[in-house]
Amino acid sequence: MEKLGNAGEVVNVAPGYARNYLIPRGIAIVATKGNRKQFESEREGWEKKAEKLRGDANSQKDALEALQLVFKRKVGEEGKLFGSVTSMDIEAELKVQNFEVDRKKIVLGDPIKSLGCYKVPFKLHPGIKAELNVSVEDEAPKKAPVEEVAEPDVAPEAEAAATEGDAPAEAVSTEAAAAEPVAAESTKEV
Repeated sequence: MEKLGNAGEVVNVAPGYARNYLIPRGIAIVATKGNRKQFESEREGWEKKAEKLRGDANSQKDALEALQLVFKRKVGEEGKLFGSVTSMDIEAELKVQNFEVDRKKIVLGDPIKSLGCYKVPFKLHPGIKAELNVSVEDEAPKKAPVEEVAEPDVAPEAEAAATEGDAPAEAVSTEAAAAEPVAAESTKEV
């Protein structure tokens, strides 16, 4: 247990705590001579298992710290999210990226409720902690200001036709007039 002691240590606790909580849940046993002898004989197997778990946790740590999660969320004024990013969201996104982590190992104090980059701590194993980079971005892309394209008053072909005094200059000017409503329609916001 985190605040009580590590596996294999002999600690003193209140008799009621041991009798009513630790022993019934299999967290601890009474430290008699027979139990200590049995524990020492099984200790080597447990240490190998613990070493394997520690190695797995170290590899998970390296993989987590190399990973970057990006969440796209709706945002109101002042960069506040509608909703939040929770440990459940982080666990689901990690599963999408084929990365299995128990949600209980994610140490996210409060849900993320604003835009930005965050480092989310993970407690993978006793003594092994990792930090995952999480970025929260706006779901809707910023709207760029629409620029109006200025149409030249007279096209180069119209200038040549106008110098000759032909009727095609009139036809070109009607084409330019027909092009103006199209340009006006393309500037409407959708």
